[in-house]
Amino acid sequence: ASQSLERYGNYSSGKLPDGGESEVGNSQSHGGNTQLTTRFFFNENNDLRLSYDRRIGRNIGSPGLTLDAGFNAYFPYSNRDKFSGRYEARNLTPHFAKISASFYFQNQERNFTNRLFVPPVLPFFPGIDNFSETITDTRSYGLDLQTNWLFGTKNFLIAGFSFFRDENQDKRYSEQRIPVVIQDTTQSVPDSDFGSFAAFVQDQYDVAQRLKLIGGLRIERFTSGSSPTAGFALPATLTQSQLEDLNAVGLDQGLSISEFALTGDFGAVFRVTDEISLNGRIGRSFRVANLFERFFTGAGSIGGFVVGNPILDPESGLNLDVGARIQTSKYAGSFTYFNNSYRDFLSNQLAFDRNGVLITIPGAPGRPPTEVYQTVNLGRARIQGFEAEFEMPFKIAGGFLTPGGNISYLRCDDLQAREPLNTITPLKTVLNLRWQDLAANYYADWTTRITNKQ
Repeated sequence: ASQSLERYGNYSSGKLPDGGESEVGNSQSHGGNTQLTTRFFFNENNDLRLSYDRRIGRNIGSPGLTLDAGFNAYFPYSNRDKFSGRYEARNLTPHFAKISASFYFQNQERNFTNRLFVPPVLPFFPGIDNFSETITDTRSYGLDLQTNWLFGTKNFLIAGFSFFRDENQDKRYSEQRIPVVIQDTTQSVPDSDFGSFAAFVQDQYDVAQRLKLIGGLRIERFTSGSSPTAGFALPATLTQSQLEDLNAVGLDQGLSISEFALTGDFGAVFRVTDEISLNGRIGRSFRVANLFERFFTGAGSIGGFVVGNPILDPESGLNLDVGARIQTSKYAGSFTYFNNSYRDFLSNQLAFDRNGVLITIPGAPGRPPTEVYQTVNLGRARIQGFEAEFEMPFKIAGGFLTPGGNISYLRCDDLQAREPLNTITPLKTVLNLRWQDLAANYYADWTTRITNKQ
């Protein structure tokens, strides 16, 4: 059994012109974690593990979003309860090495609250004071079965199946407080579910002492759907032609969608020497639209109005990565480059009608219209980048001093529009210095993270 508690106040970032620290408002959070685990050992080859995990979060802020800046967003609470188990049997036959079955049940409930406030300038401007909260309740459960097989000393095969299902329900309340109080319980997401059933196989074959080949296949059936839900409706201000251009006709009537995917990859690891190895992999990826992308219809948390897109095609990609790793008794390091090319890439974009005119939601009297956003399939996109890391321990007196770190870089491009895509993580560097005594009884750790501008 273990229990942790935490409380974080606002943190500081950067220096002010006068040399003082700059406190980032609304960056606080506190919570706790409870974990219970038990294991039953029936004999040397059979055991069962049961676990319960509870995570509680309170007053989790969105850094930088404060009422001083006109907009505040935070989670008053975010709770998660998870129960899981795993049974494992080993050494069943000379070829049947292991079978394991895992299951879980999880319930997560959270409240996302935001408030938009602009003080009045009388008699010309009455001001804005809008409050809203969304309570999301998601149940999830799943099962995974895996078998391990040995064919000789060079061939290791894994096969099995997996299943999961998510069920989501939302409750939303909003209130306009100026110039008069208007309450609204319109839902942003209908009652909906998402799940999959998959079978997979992966084989590892040692061609020679220094060359290893790994390949795998996975076939999967995805299902997602929604049901008519009280309070969920399409905006009355959108015209029939705009709804058609947004592919949103019938979105509030309930949907049932089923998709199949065949994915796989092939890779190799070659040990040049006992210290240096090279690796490469090529594979096909597949991602179906999630519940938010298909169904969420409502005001965005940081601006704009989002409309769900029920006819999204799955995103598929061709993924390539190559790398090298060196590890000796004195130092270790690695470098990896990856290049992922996607078709039907899922991305959130401004919505335009058939005439190329931006679709908007009319604002209240004296206020500008609100732009409409929607997840769409871009024709082709590419994400590429690299990651490198190193570690070099030094034995000093009664312990080890170990400097290390890593650097990572991403770039994502819309290949048809020939321009970069938004919200991609910028260049990031992490430097670390760790001291640990020879008996590993205690350690001290210092880390700095450097993130470039986006």
